Amino acid sequence: MAINQYDWDYPPDIVYDRGSSETLRYGVNLAGKANEIYILFEDTVDRRGNNPVWEILDVVTIPSDSIAPSNPQGDYFIHSGCSINDGPIDPEIVAVLGNQETEFITDIRQAWRANRQTRQLEVLSTEGIACENPGWGL
Repeated sequence: MAINQYDWDYPPDIVYDRGSSETLRYGVNLAGKANEIYILFEDTVDRRGNNPVWEILDVVTIPSDSIAPSNPQGDYFIHSGCSINDGPIDPEIVAVLGNQETEFITDIRQAWRANRQTRQLEVLSTEGIACENPGWGL
């Protein structure tokens, strides 16, 4: 896929170290079309007023039925900042999650490392990954 710039209606999940003072520039997003899901790794390259303009660095394309076999338009979302084997939160771990009513989601459909050095998405095993549920307690 050619590198592209766009204004996005939905803000991406930001890839950053919690508590750090680093510039918030990298993000991951989820898009879909027909029977495919796209995971986009992005960099902020400009601003138009208060709105960032994103450059797509890398894209992973996956069949939607591999994420939600019983409902390809189904109940899943993307999240960054997960842990492996109860380790510390790693901001570069990006996962497609199923919905669970638990504090930590372990229904991990697919996972990648959004490597800020190489600016690529690297496939990870889903084994041992857990992500904080951003909707827990709401």
